[in-house]
Amino acid sequence: MPYKDRARKAAWGRAYREAHRNELAAYGRTYYETHKAKMDAYGRTYREAHKEERAAWGRTYGEAHKEERAAYLKAHREWIALQTRDYRRTEKGRAVVAAKDARRRAQKRSTTAPLTSAEWLAILNHAKGRCYYCKEKVAKLTMDHVLPLSKDGFHVKENIVAACKSCNSRKSARLWLLL
Repeated sequence: MPYKDRARKAAWGRAYREAHRNELAAYGRTYYETHKAKMDAYGRTYREAHKEERAAWGRTYGEAHKEERAAYLKAHREWIALQTRDYRRTEKGRAVVAAKDARRRAQKRSTTAPLTSAEWLAILNHAKGRCYYCKEKVAKLTMDHVLPLSKDGFHVKENIVAACKSCNSRKSARLWLLL
């Protein structure tokens, strides 16, 4: 019976998908747009529930495709450098780099560094472009530790404020109240 032939049915499905690729893609896009919140929630739930499996798969895949990745990085070195530079110039990119650098410094001092780039962006949004100390509106705010790391302060959101470069440099590794 031909309708029970799995290979024939699979071949028909492949041919159909190939012939109707554009319509199927348009349908998928439309469905995603109309159910975006549901799809995003499902994706978050799935990623959270399968975190270890996904990490193991990523390690296995990375190990198996080391040479291909190296060849790609070598062939596209200039383009990757441009993309990285452009990303690091964005507000989010600067926050990610600042958080990474702070984690590295804290790790060197063997302290914990739970401040994330998202928390730093929240601190910047709360500051609304104004320095915590002088209240002046400035274009670029820097990360300042209220209790300096050198005085046993921690790199946590409760100890971080957004300050202008001038106030941050003037304060240095001292407490603001002592200036």
